[in-house]
Amino acid sequence: MSSPTEDANPMHGVTLERILNELVAHYGWNAMGQKIDIRCFNSDPSVASSLKFLRRTPWARQKVERMYGDLLRVRARQPKPDVPACTTEPSGPAEPAKSATVASATMAAALAIPAESRELTILAAVASPMAADQPIAANPSAPAADATRD
Repeated sequence: MSSPTEDANPMHGVTLERILNELVAHYGWNAMGQKIDIRCFNSDPSVASSLKFLRRTPWARQKVERMYGDLLRVRARQPKPDVPACTTEPSGPAEPAKSATVASATMAAALAIPAESRELTILAAVASPMAADQPIAANPSAPAADATRD
């Protein structure tokens, strides 16, 4: 079970390697070397050499963790991009609606059902869009009839 201070800390459970990889992906080695002037960022930088140095040097690790905290705050302030409802434009004339075909097939199948359960089945097919794609059952207690209870 985690303590309240662990829950409030956005860096709890984040490894130093992950922090370093995210900073390199966002800023790059050059910008990191300008922000924190340490040799492992400026001279032949690599994740392995930086991890080794940062694990042995508390002051440098604190600076890297502070930089990562700043990055998290910047990311939190950025608005989330809206996902458009439709990402493609129609290309040409619209196809005829399939619902007319489904409805006529549903009606034809409903006529084969005995009269006492026909009305319930037709209502189920009309009331539920999902029911139109499902086979119509002749039994009123079948799943198609359950669609009217929603």
